[in-house]
Amino acid sequence: MGLFDLFRKKVQKQEVPEAEPNTKPSEHIQITAKIGTNNEIPSLHDLVAAATPSKHGLYPHEILMLNYASTYKTSGNTFQGFWLYEYGVNNPQAVLESLLDRGFITIGGIKDTLQRQTVAALKIVLSKIGAKTTGKKENLIERILELEDTATLESQFPDKYFVPTEKGTQEISDNEYVLYLHRKHYMSVWEMNKLLNANGAQHLPYRDILWGEFNRQSLEHISNLDFGLYRNTRLSMYDFLMEENRYKDAFSCLCEVLYSDFSGLGNGDSLFFSEDAKSHSFALGLKLESCFPYEKSIVRIAPGIKENLVDLQKKLGLDNATLKNAIRTEFEGCSFLPYHVFTVDECVEIVMGELNNQTEKVERIYQIAESRMREEYNSIK
Repeated sequence: MGLFDLFRKKVQKQEVPEAEPNTKPSEHIQITAKIGTNNEIPSLHDLVAAATPSKHGLYPHEILMLNYASTYKTSGNTFQGFWLYEYGVNNPQAVLESLLDRGFITIGGIKDTLQRQTVAALKIVLSKIGAKTTGKKENLIERILELEDTATLESQFPDKYFVPTEKGTQEISDNEYVLYLHRKHYMSVWEMNKLLNANGAQHLPYRDILWGEFNRQSLEHISNLDFGLYRNTRLSMYDFLMEENRYKDAFSCLCEVLYSDFSGLGNGDSLFFSEDAKSHSFALGLKLESCFPYEKSIVRIAPGIKENLVDLQKKLGLDNATLKNAIRTEFEGCSFLPYHVFTVDECVEIVMGELNNQTEKVERIYQIAESRMREEYNSIK
C-alpha cells in the first residue's frame, strides 16, 4: 500500500482485551499514591495486574530496572523521578533487591566500580602511583587494575554497583521494547505490553505494532483537523524509519512534514473551514498575521528539519536538481491537506531557496502568497 493509500481506507479501531495477570505482584511493588489534586501517580499494582510478565516472570518496570541496574549502587542511590511519576514505583531500591534475589542482577567487582568513575578520577589514581594518565577510559581502567592491588582500590572506591547477570542480559534483549519506548514515549510500555500479548500472544513484533499505531494516529488527527499533531506523528515516523535505514521512506515522511509546515494549518482549525463568512474571515485574518511577513512567519522550515533534509540528500546521493524533482513529486502527493498557504511550486522553491540560503528569493515568494491571501481576505471581509 502506498504512503497515502491509508487515507483512502476506513480504519476500524481494534479492541485489544486486557491480559489476565499470570502472577501476583510482590508486596514491595504494590503501590497506590496521589499527590495534589490533579497529578495522579499511576498505581503500579493496577498496571501490573493488567500486564503479562515475561517468560522469566518480569514486568515492564522490572525489565526497565535491569537496563538501569549498572548505574545504581547497592545503597545510597538517588533515583530519577520517572520511577514514581511514570511507573508508580516509590521504592526503586526494593525492585533492585528483588532482581538481585532472583538472580537477574549481581553485585559487581572493583572493575565495575571503576567503570562508573569519571576519567578525571581515574587519572588521579594513576597520577598518585606515578603511572601514565593518557588513553581512553578503558585503557585507564586496565592500567589501574594492573598496577594497583584490589584491596587498596576498594578502600578508595567503597561503592559497589549492580550488574545484570546472563539471565538479566537475556531479559533485556528479549524485551527491548521496554527501554525503547521509555526513551521515545511513542506509547507507554504498559500499552505495548498489552498489544504484544493480546489474543494468546499471536502478535506482531513491537516495531510493526508501533508502525500501525502511527498510521492510526495519523488518520485520527486528520479526521479531527489536528494538523499539528498529524505533522508531529509523521515526524516520529520519519525518525522511526531512519532507525531502520529506510531512507527513501523516511524522505517521503519528511516531505509530508515540510508540506504540512508550509500549509499554515494547526490543531483544531475548524473555524478556518467554517461556511460562515464572518468566522472564515476572522480565521483568515489570523493566518495573515501569523504567516507573513517572511521574517516573522511561523510557516517556515525549522532548523532541525532543514538539517534532516540535508542529511537525507547525502544518504540518498541526490544532487540539487534530483532533490528538487523528488520533493516536487512528494508534495504533489500531499493532496489530503484541505488548505495550503503556498502552491506546490512555491513550496518547492522555498525549500530549495532555504537550502541554498537564497533569502531574497524566498522573501519574494512569501510576498506573492501574502498578496494572494490578502485579496481573498478582502473579498469576504
